[in-house]
Amino acid sequence: MSERDLWVAVIATAVLDLREASPTTRRTNERELIRAEAERWFGTSNFRRICIMADFDPDYVLGQIEKANKDWIYKALEARLVVKRDRDEELPLEE
Repeated sequence: MSERDLWVAVIATAVLDLREASPTTRRTNERELIRAEAERWFGTSNFRRICIMADFDPDYVLGQIEKANKDWIYKALEARLVVKRDRDEELPLEE
């Protein structure tokens, strides 16, 4: 593994933490703490240095993360609306 690969892995791990996809965390409050920590890390000088060491443009990475998060949020909201609609259809109307 090269040094660049290491820095790419650091960024990838932070992205997973941001998306709450870390397989090592089981409790919701622990996931929330990890997600919040990752969220604070993006855009810091440390993040920017690691991007440069990974040969990435930090502003481009941030833009891609913001775009992915918006897409993910929209998909999550859409899924919730579908579930809610399905639940509403199953409930009998009160008369």
